[in-house]
Amino acid sequence: FETVDPDRFYDTLPLHRAETDNPDGLLSPSEVTDAALRFYTNTNADRHVIHYIPPHTPFRYTDQEYEVENIPWAGSSQSVWWGLQTGDFDRQQVWQDYGENLLGVLNEIQRIVKHVTGNIVITSDHGNGMGEWGIYAHPAYVPAPVLKSVPWVKLEGCGINYDPETSDTLVINTDNTTVEDRLEALGYK
Repeated sequence: FETVDPDRFYDTLPLHRAETDNPDGLLSPSEVTDAALRFYTNTNADRHVIHYIPPHTPFRYTDQEYEVENIPWAGSSQSVWWGLQTGDFDRQQVWQDYGENLLGVLNEIQRIVKHVTGNIVITSDHGNGMGEWGIYAHPAYVPAPVLKSVPWVKLEGCGINYDPETSDTLVINTDNTTVEDRLEALGYK
């Protein structure tokens, strides 16, 4: 986010710096939706980009624990992919939990569709490998279709008024350590 030129945007809301009580240090999809809808309601911008972390790991909607020690990849969120690759985790179970993580975000997107007007596009920044061509997770610079083919769904917003007073506001932390810790946990550092 720090490499994005803010002058190219009407405004930005750095949710990656928001304080949260979640043990993984990430905002929940509902917190992202609340912040996005408040921002949408209180701005004159004609376009918005909303980025949810799920279905990226860590999986939020499962009791299954995906912890492996001594993974050669960076970040604790990579445990599930390493364990899948080594056979420690069941592929069907991982796929089901990945799907539950995705459904949690799609439920929030329904709220976005309900409260905004105009075109809405749902897409992803990358796919994830689950063993196709020996690829697990989303290694950088690998031009495999499993990583590069992403959805492109276009919807029309309903435009029902949203009352931002009914939801809490987020505290944005300016400490770079928090951001670096979160990026490392996700496997990006």
